[in-house]
Amino acid sequence: HNSSLTPSTETGTTPSAREPHACNSLAGTISAQALSEAREWWERAADDGDNAAMMELGLLAHGDGESALAREWWERAAEGGNAPAMGMLGLTLQEQGDLERAKHWYARGAAAGNAAGMNNLALICEAEGDNASAKLWFERAAASGLPEALGSLTWTALLSGHPERGCDYFERFATACFGPVEQWDQAMTSSWANANVFSNDALNRLATGGSPSRALDTWALTAKTGHSDSLLFPIVLSIQQGDQARASSLRAHLTFADIEQMREDMASARDDAVTGSWARDWFTDCLRVVGVKDPT
Repeated sequence: HNSSLTPSTETGTTPSAREPHACNSLAGTISAQALSEAREWWERAADDGDNAAMMELGLLAHGDGESALAREWWERAAEGGNAPAMGMLGLTLQEQGDLERAKHWYARGAAAGNAAGMNNLALICEAEGDNASAKLWFERAAASGLPEALGSLTWTALLSGHPERGCDYFERFATACFGPVEQWDQAMTSSWANANVFSNDALNRLATGGSPSRALDTWALTAKTGHSDSLLFPIVLSIQQGDQARASSLRAHLTFADIEQMREDMASARDDAVTGSWARDWFTDCLRVVGVKDPT
């Protein structure tokens, strides 16, 4: 399902599909030995109005914990037309709770071709319930070279009744982010965000007639990251298969807090899924498992 909007940093984090994202930069890869000299060059270039240098100086300040200075550099670079700086300024504003201004800068960055801005704008649209706009921006981000956006599209494809597209998005996402299929098991247990995309893929594959045992194997791994849906979905599948004993055994491991959160998440997913779709029926069954006896 959807994750919360937790801003990510710029410098070399593991790709995740449900977090705000900004482009990579030289400041994230330069050696410590050369950093002091590079800073001097960037400061000189910034004095001459070089927006790219301002962007880099913002990253250095951010890395040093000087958030006010970082924002100042990114504001100067963004006002000068630097698209990556627009994305970082938007990310900073979002972290500070100024969502409207963050959207403004994400949109300006997106208009300038910044894939990170497109992706982050999509995440905000999704959180606000504007799924059509979210899908549009995720697609544009993916087309602009941001593979993480493909991971987000696995979810929108499921809800819109096109799980076969979700399977395709996932294959492209996983190949771009994690490499050969032999490395995917390790990837799905490396973070909650990665586990979320693999769990969504398991749903898309079930919806297209895929193997239930493969889905159960996936959820057994993704649950290790604390992905609570991966505890719920095997229960639903067990009930659908008529295995009440296994369902009861699995349900005994759910805590009250788990169930309360699942009710909220599954209701949101059910409401977002198109009427008559496999996803709508699945999330209705999920709600029954967590105590909503007659979901409407």
